[in-house]
Amino acid sequence: MSEKKAGKEPDMKEPIIFRKRVTVTDACRWIHGDLVAKLEYAKVWGRSVKHDGQRVGTDWQLADGDIVELHF
Repeated sequence: MSEKKAGKEPDMKEPIIFRKRVTVTDACRWIHGDLVAKLEYAKVWGRSVKHDGQRVGTDWQLADGDIVELHF
């Protein structure tokens, strides 16, 4: 998973790597546990979505190589 800030290009130099498939909430918790309570949705680019930039819920399963933009 790579981090992407709204309106910016994704950070492809320092991806976040998980050993198993995770949800948007799991990824948010890894960044900082306190952020989970504020998380509303995410936008995802990659294999787990039908179209790039798709808005998904917090329980969405991410796939290898997905780029995620968290929204609070």
